Amino acid sequence: MNKRRKTRKLGLVAKQMMMIGLVVWLAIAIIVAIITNTRRDDMVELAGEECVAVSTLLSSYVDADAVASAGENEDIYNTLKAQLSKAMMDAHMEYVYTLWTDGTTIYYGIDGSTEDAAEYGEESEEDYDFLAPAFAGTPVVENSLVQNADGNYYITAYVPLTGEDGTVTSLLACDFNANHVHAKVVKAWTWLFLWATMGTLLASGSVLIILSRTVKNI
Repeated sequence: MNKRRKTRKLGLVAKQMMMIGLVVWLAIAIIVAIITNTRRDDMVELAGEECVAVSTLLSSYVDADAVASAGENEDIYNTLKAQLSKAMMDAHMEYVYTLWTDGTTIYYGIDGSTEDAAEYGEESEEDYDFLAPAFAGTPVVENSLVQNADGNYYITAYVPLTGEDGTVTSLLACDFNANHVHAKVVKAWTWLFLWATMGTLLASGSVLIILSRTVKNI
């Protein structure tokens, strides 16, 4: 066989094998991304459900009508703040606070934090549209991991506080430490990355073997 034709054929085969290897690598990368994102979403969603359950239980011990009047009564405010502070420590939460709205803007109510606590009536950056279902009576949870300034990850649950007349007076917001969830997500990413790397190496090895055998037969 003509040497030039042989070289050209060899180059064509090599390009085909490289394309096959690239397709295999992309397929593995896509599968890994899908699996990882699904596992992450499942873990965060499960954690969010647990946060809502705990927040709902805690809200049953909070006097919604008292919370609504706390801005006008310092004694009530201080009593409720002490209760939220204790709940925050007992449940190992990052933050516990209440929120209220005028129908368009969200404001802080009682902040259980002992340091750098938000003032009653201070405007919050929370999105009203996101929390509207909670003000209508349905708990809302942020199904995403948020990292604060301290580098900790948390998930926030918002549950309605309903007064004696059945009206939602405010929301109880609970920020739960989610470092353990983040650690699981990182671990899942690590393992799947290792599997993807192994799969890529095996695919590349197979391509090289096929290529070497093809070269011999040319």
